[in-house]
Amino acid sequence: GKSVCLDCVYTGTPEIKVHWKKNGLDIVQSEKHIITTTETSCILEILNTIRDDGATYMCEVENDAGTDTCHAEVNILEPPTFVQHLEPLEITVGDSGSF
Repeated sequence: GKSVCLDCVYTGTPEIKVHWKKNGLDIVQSEKHIITTTETSCILEILNTIRDDGATYMCEVENDAGTDTCHAEVNILEPPTFVQHLEPLEITVGDSGSF
C-alpha cells in the first residue's frame, strides 16, 4: 500500500513531549511507523498501509502546564478486484447459458 502522513502543528512552552496512539494504544518508532518531532510539529508516517491501518489516530502533546490532543479518523480504501473472472462460453443459438 501507499504511505499516510499525519502532521500536527502545536505551540507551548518547551519541553513538549509528544505521544501518538492508534485506537488508544501507543505507537512507537518502527519499520511501519516513522515519527518525526520538531519544536512546533509532530509527524506520523504510516508506511505500506493495509486495511488494518484504518483507525482513530491521536496525537497528544504535554508539558508541565498541561496536555492537549488532536484526533484523525483514517480509512483505508481498497479498489474493487474480481475474485473470479468470467470463463469463455460456447452456446448454440436458442440454448441458454450461464457464467
